[in-house]
Amino acid sequence: MKSPALSRALLRGPRDLRGGSSSGLARPASPGPTSQRAAVLLEVILALTLFVFAASIISTSLQTAVDRTQRLHDQAHSLDLAASVLAEIEIGIRPAQSAGPDHFEAPFAAWTWQIEASPYTFGGTDSAALQLVNVIVRQDSASAVQRLSRIIEDATRSTITNAIPENPLAAQGPTPSLFP
Repeated sequence: MKSPALSRALLRGPRDLRGGSSSGLARPASPGPTSQRAAVLLEVILALTLFVFAASIISTSLQTAVDRTQRLHDQAHSLDLAASVLAEIEIGIRPAQSAGPDHFEAPFAAWTWQIEASPYTFGGTDSAALQLVNVIVRQDSASAVQRLSRIIEDATRSTITNAIPENPLAAQGPTPSLFP
């Protein structure tokens, strides 16, 4: 008696035990473990390449954003320092005359200030009491430069009276209240 596997093999025709045909033609090789490993390795290398490329783009973008933020911070800081110098001129701590460039005191020693003062002319006439004051603040290590200008009264040449017109309502007495 023949086994069922043997009878099926005989019905299909003569073949060898490896699954090849008796005509001697080789059957295409099925993907084995070596070719699967090579495909996985190629996928991993491709994924790592894409990851490195994306990480470099993100880190470059992040560094650019940090640099811009630092530059904006430096510009805002130089504008604050220029406003401080101009306020010192207006209240009389510094004279309203050209000076500098000179360094600020610590902790702002990396910054320099310069004052440019000139008589202010309006409409072709020289107003003896007004001066155009430019304050320039620079940072030594960066490209942060701010220029702040204001027209101020020169106290040494002033012909302008500081009389404030009197409020006509002040002579009437206290304002009546709307609510009793």
